[in-house]
Amino acid sequence: NTYLQFEIVKNLFFKTSIGVDLVANNRDTYYSDQTRIGRDGPRDPGPAFGLRAFELGNRNIVNILNENILNYSKTFGIHKIDAVVGYTYQTDDNRFASSSARGFTVNDFAQNNIQNGNRTTRETGSGRTQWVLRSFLGRFNYNLLDKYLLTVTFRRDGSSRFGANNKWASFPSVALGWKFKQESFMQNVPFLTDGKLRASYGVTGNSELPAYQAISSLGVQSYLIGDAANPAIFQNRLGNPDLKWETTQMFNVGLDLSFLNNRLNVTADYFRNQTRDLLLFVQLPPTTGFTSVLKNSGSLRNTGLEVAVNWVAVDKGDFRWDIMGNVSTLRNEITDLGGTPSFFSYDGSHLGNQGSYVSVGRPIGGWFGYDYVGIWQSADEIANNPSIAGIDKPGYARYRDVNGDRIIDTGDRTYLGDPNPRVIWGFNSTVRYKRFDLNFFFRGAHGHKIRNLQASEHADGVGNYNQYRTVLENSWTPNNPNATRPIIDATREFPVFFRRSNFFIEDGAFVRLQNLALGYTLPSNKYVRNARIYVSGQNLFVITRYTGWDPEVSNSGQNNLNRG
Repeated sequence: NTYLQFEIVKNLFFKTSIGVDLVANNRDTYYSDQTRIGRDGPRDPGPAFGLRAFELGNRNIVNILNENILNYSKTFGIHKIDAVVGYTYQTDDNRFASSSARGFTVNDFAQNNIQNGNRTTRETGSGRTQWVLRSFLGRFNYNLLDKYLLTVTFRRDGSSRFGANNKWASFPSVALGWKFKQESFMQNVPFLTDGKLRASYGVTGNSELPAYQAISSLGVQSYLIGDAANPAIFQNRLGNPDLKWETTQMFNVGLDLSFLNNRLNVTADYFRNQTRDLLLFVQLPPTTGFTSVLKNSGSLRNTGLEVAVNWVAVDKGDFRWDIMGNVSTLRNEITDLGGTPSFFSYDGSHLGNQGSYVSVGRPIGGWFGYDYVGIWQSADEIANNPSIAGIDKPGYARYRDVNGDRIIDTGDRTYLGDPNPRVIWGFNSTVRYKRFDLNFFFRGAHGHKIRNLQASEHADGVGNYNQYRTVLENSWTPNNPNATRPIIDATREFPVFFRRSNFFIEDGAFVRLQNLALGYTLPSNKYVRNARIYVSGQNLFVITRYTGWDPEVSNSGQNNLNRG
């Protein structure tokens, strides 16, 4: 990163900067014949294709950001102004290549090269993505008597990721502030050191989507004509030339208070955000030849409250104790899908999981499926109650007949929970005595449900792979009718009903000791100005009812539509 800054005239400054981020990633992976992939391959081709596998991959990313900013500031008696205008340009170039083969003769990574593998198993691939973001921006700050504050901003952003007619969008905002403690009528309130009331409204945009989604793309595939394979070009992605910015209208009201000569500080914020033109991958009917398309579909509303407290509990001589805490609440609701029917965020190809359900009036990422109510105990019980016709047997999972038609089918799927925490909090405390210091940080989340996808694979009592020990200990048998799990039966209806039920949806609440540190600051001398010795631990324990590895889990990273 480098920049150049100079003063054009008095109080008017120009700054230009350029930054380059370079990423060079190379990965070599070797699977010996002692691994499953080394023995059977990723898609179970069998030893006929040869033992052992070798994969090579590399990725190179160049991201360049150029910013050009003019800044003017001046004070006129009781007035103070600050103005900024600028232009920014950012580009990203991402290239990658990969190759793989199997069928090597020895278990020696250093002696194996791709060309030594079975020729019929060799695979290669490469690709490149590029995007550009250009922005014009402006900001104006006005301060009157250091009591009344005004900020106005405006951005005009253009992204290459959107359709030809919608690459550009405008994002204005305005913010007001009032330092009411400086008013004359507040001077006789001794316990209040400072106070400020804030309000703001603005529009922001989201352009974080995969490149080239606005245009259709072509792929190459082999087709049989007679007995010969011939290359052919086909459309492998459905473009959307009308794709445009996802925008969020943000309203915020905040209050900042300081007490006891700034020893106690409290900040509270209420926010209400309305997101429109949501960027969602919407599933398409199979007759289209495509599984999904990225669309601007519908809107989402988020409301919440955030409170933060910072307190110097003790400050006497060599002893000081600081306490900091924050808590926030969040409610979100999909208010419109733009005419798109409710849909699942995943195609169900992995473990029968269909992911989260997107539906108007529900939180984003909500769970939808079958309500598990117990285990069938006998054929008579099945015959006299709503069941899955022709499938249910004693020991099988039993589900609630939601629509009352006495048949368990897709019409009985129902809302099963919200994966978004209702309350998130943190608590941080630091104690200092002379040169010693002790710090700990707790945090937690409550009021949400998550899907234990790991358990649906390793604790379903069906698969021919490793299973949890509890499957054997707690599964139903005629001699164990009070079991907590259905019968072990490889023919059970597990992909369609069981894995899509709330049997695998659990309470996601947790309390985590995120950090604990104990330190000692060494005395300074003419050689060392500051030195500190410390020992610390991260993620030391978690208190939770979730039975998986970690309650902060998502099988699709930061994908809000496919949680848990």
